Amino acid sequence: MLLNEIFNSTVELTWKQISANRTIANFDVDEKSYRCFIEAGTYNFNNKMLTFLNVGFSRIKEGKEIFDLTLDNSNAPKVLGAVINGVSKKIKEYDAVALMLGATDNVNKRMVIYKWIAHKFTMRFGTLIESIKVPNGEISLLIDTKLGNEMINSFIDHVKKIELSK
Repeated sequence: MLLNEIFNSTVELTWKQISANRTIANFDVDEKSYRCFIEAGTYNFNNKMLTFLNVGFSRIKEGKEIFDLTLDNSNAPKVLGAVINGVSKKIKEYDAVALMLGATDNVNKRMVIYKWIAHKFTMRFGTLIESIKVPNGEISLLIDTKLGNEMINSFIDHVKKIELSK
């Protein structure tokens, strides 16, 4: 994969809030349509509400989100660049303590992508847990190290119970 193509991606994402907790950005790369999304959630720990973000992306085919995207297509660097650069800018607007990247389909291939993307966000959050099994898939989790072990462990227990949307 061409790293310079990822980091130099010029695909701009225009974000649109479509519900109280879901923001999307549709974009095109090489005449194919994609969607990046950010879903905000909250977790109550000892009466303290913590915000976390679920981030993902999909291909759009005939108006439907298809989550079979893998790194074995020719435009993968451009798509990853758009996602990484676009999400990096957008998440600055949130006061989030954690970021999740989860896969339900093609889990092994998608988690390679998500683990790679997650490493790009460690500076923001501090701790990366590469693989958490959930009832219908797997999640890479970035979490703010400043939360302390008790809160982090409690949040991880919460994450393990999450049903990922398809």
